[in-house]
Amino acid sequence: MDCIHQGEESPDVCVAERLFSSSLMVIVSRSTPFRMNIYHFKKGTEICNYSYSSNILAVRLNRQRLVVCLEEALYIHNIKDMKLLKSVLNTPPNPKGICALSVNHSNSYLAYPGSFTAGEITLYDAVNLSEK
Repeated sequence: MDCIHQGEESPDVCVAERLFSSSLMVIVSRSTPFRMNIYHFKKGTEICNYSYSSNILAVRLNRQRLVVCLEEALYIHNIKDMKLLKSVLNTPPNPKGICALSVNHSNSYLAYPGSFTAGEITLYDAVNLSEK
């Protein structure tokens, strides 16, 4: 955090994710929990930021995709240019932000709760942007 904020007061971080051992870092602060900031921490620069309609509960990264998890929606971004590729809206309520993104380079599967009560998961192909 000191690399990014260089002596300034660091935000009260509630989500921090790093892309493997790269310099790409995603930060969500408690003061603005609906906004994600993406940094190149070795350069100490902000790459971009995105705001959403509700609090960000989790962020997952792999070499192809960046996934933002809200309580009832998921947003899938292309990791190379950070463009939004797909909004998966009206997902079952997920107040804990439970989701997983595979690290496999050839496939990029996203798993998230498929039902609030039944213990089901939904498997989503984040490369082809379709449910499996």
